[in-house]
This record gives sequence, structure tokens and C-alpha cells, in this order.
Amino acid sequence: MRRKDYELLDRNRFDEIIHNARYAHLGMVDGNIPYVIPIGFGYNLKHIYVHCASKGYKTTILQKNSQVCVNFDSVSSVKHGTAGPCSSSLFYESVICFGKAVFIEAFEEKKKALELIIKKYAPEDTREMTKNQIDQVTVIRIDIHKITGKTSKKQKTI
Repeated sequence: MRRKDYELLDRNRFDEIIHNARYAHLGMVDGNIPYVIPIGFGYNLKHIYVHCASKGYKTTILQKNSQVCVNFDSVSSVKHGTAGPCSSSLFYESVICFGKAVFIEAFEEKKKALELIIKKYAPEDTREMTKNQIDQVTVIRIDIHKITGKTSKKQKTI
């Protein structure tokens, strides 16, 4: 990272940013063409879980190239500069996880991953998923190999 003064190094802060993110962006590569999409997700400190339809562009790409990155960010404010728009600042924190996407086949692992996602987005929904519902959805586990973080909150105000 060029700006070491913006670098986040605290693993607990990484986890907070990820847990508090409403959604994330999944980055993949199809041949030499980048492809980034917003995703809902579950997270358990070691893995990111994503669910999707069994067929589609995302699954096609990941079957060919399982290397991915996932971006989480939080924008707290914009400080408008006094010297015009180019002197304004965006105050943010971001985390990027690099890893490998793995299609989950084992029923129990798939069920636990889906429960993590449901707990994040619909914690009040306590209904049980049926075996058929679980079998019909594709679940991807992203094994995290590296995490980086950046913050602009350390910068001086304008």
C-alpha cells in the first residue's frame, strides 16, 4: 500500500467492518475481463459465504477461475473542501479479502452457511429451511487467504 498512514492492520477492526457491511462486492476474472457484482453474504471470521442460482455468469466464471476478492466498505462522510470540489475528502474504511471460491456440496455445511446469511439479513426469521430448499440453491464458500484494510479517517481535515 502506497499510503502506509491509511493502512488498517487491526484484525478486530477488519471483522467489525465486514460484520457491519450491508453488502459486499465480489470481484472475479473471466479470462482477462474483470467482473464485479454486489452480493449478500455470511461471514464466520474464516470464510465468506455467498448463495446464488445454480446457473449464471457468476457460477460459470468461478468454475473456470476460483480466485476472487471481496470488498467491504463503509463511508462515514464527505468533507467539502474550501478550495473547490477537488479539495473535498471522502471519509471511509474498506477491507478487501483475497481468496478461493469453493462450491459447497456437503448438505450440513451448506445449511450452516445459509443459516449465517439468513441470520445477517433476516434474524427474526426462525423458520426451518427444507431439504429441498437447501438442495436447490448453490452456496459458495470463499476461503480467505489474505486481508487488507484502508482508512481515510486518519487524514487531516481540510
